[in-house]
Amino acid sequence: MLILWQNMSKEKFPTISIATIIKNEGKQMESFLFHLVDFADEIIIADTGSFDKGPEITRKFISRGHNNIKFFEYEFVGGFHYGKAKNFSIAKATKDYILILDADERLSEEFKENIRQFLNGEKPKVVSLIRKDEALPHFIDARQVRIIKNGLNIFYGTDEKNKLHEQLVHNFEVKHFNPPVWHCQRENHWLHQPHRKIVSIIGVDVERTPKTKSFFGHLLRGMWIFQYKFKRIYFKQKVYKDGWLGFKYALVKAFCDFLVQVFVGFKPKEGYKYWEDPKHKVLGID
Repeated sequence: MLILWQNMSKEKFPTISIATIIKNEGKQMESFLFHLVDFADEIIIADTGSFDKGPEITRKFISRGHNNIKFFEYEFVGGFHYGKAKNFSIAKATKDYILILDADERLSEEFKENIRQFLNGEKPKVVSLIRKDEALPHFIDARQVRIIKNGLNIFYGTDEKNKLHEQLVHNFEVKHFNPPVWHCQRENHWLHQPHRKIVSIIGVDVERTPKTKSFFGHLLRGMWIFQYKFKRIYFKQKVYKDGWLGFKYALVKAFCDFLVQVFVGFKPKEGYKYWEDPKHKVLGID
């Protein structure tokens, strides 16, 4: 009877689903799953078209008896949209709260030890987290809502012009949880391969940035943004404390924002039809 009373008197903490989308995360998957399998009540892995061993590693974990891992294949038509893919993984979750993670992120021990007590005590609808970079421990990303209560129809926006920088759409009060999530890209960090960052902006940021000035106007804007972003990241966000990597981080980030404006300057004005411009018509053809 005493044991029964003790069990009944224990607090029932909320359950947690991890929702993750992957593509070619084979180098990360074993570490990612091993890190979470004893913490999470459920781990949703949605593969978005991997051609490496990421799905195979996930299935091996499941075959070893880790039944809290659930693997799904996400199929899409047209261009890939991060928000829609993440919504697919969110919709598969069945536990009380959903924590949205990437395969290159890890939870601090302080996070694991305190999150259930926080959810039980605060009973939040949405929770914002801070993320620290493993390579730049003094750099802290802007807070993002990454934990949502299940069943409230909270999903990412699906604006076709914003396929990368997605945001969860909700009208609830945001509670803040301070123990960090760590961003652990290791050798894949674009600090070690800056060309990855530079190439990525051409297909995403340039496309979604409207042309509002002449090329010269965007060039001047880019120069101003470069010095502003560099100073803000290097000094205000204190990455100077991380030595050469901190300087490199601020420089590459600022340079990428400068390049966005340069490439946007080359874009035609919205609605401009090259083939209808009299200056470019072929002689003798209406």
